[in-house]
Amino acid sequence: VRANSHYELKEFTSAELAYIEALTLTQKKTKQYADLSEGLAASIYKQGEQERDNNQFDIAAALFLRVGTTVPTSTIRATAEYDAATMYIKMGDWNQAVPVLENFRKSFPNHPEYGRSISEKLAYSYTESGQFQKAATEISLLIVSETDVTKKQQLNWQAAEMYEKAGNKQKANEMYIAYI
Repeated sequence: VRANSHYELKEFTSAELAYIEALTLTQKKTKQYADLSEGLAASIYKQGEQERDNNQFDIAAALFLRVGTTVPTSTIRATAEYDAATMYIKMGDWNQAVPVLENFRKSFPNHPEYGRSISEKLAYSYTESGQFQKAATEISLLIVSETDVTKKQQLNWQAAEMYEKAGNKQKANEMYIAYI
């Protein structure tokens, strides 16, 4: 009751502590334990949202990632990790964004909501961090699933540029031909 009350009052740090305490008093493998775990994950996530809204992107990213480490089975873990990657991209921290995105793909390979967006974010992050071969590979994945002809052409051009920057002239030429 205390944890839920703190949560409803938007006192998410206090809610987190109360959920942790309640979990220690609850038997695992029960519905109540699962519900309390989700409450814990939501409390941590909401703290991340508050930090994001205060432009504290680094703290928000850390909180979003903590959802998965604290409650790995949480239903909001994918959203939290996606949001963490978004925070790192906003900050231009490619050394943090890339591993989070790559881990997301491994953990949630067929995620219906974020699948394409992960490729887009990876392509952008690889480009910005100078990993042009990997960027080209991601863009090539996007080409396969693109149905709009104009967008597909643009992606072919981008992939060609990335392959060229990576020194892969043969693949760059193939992509330029595909563009034409």
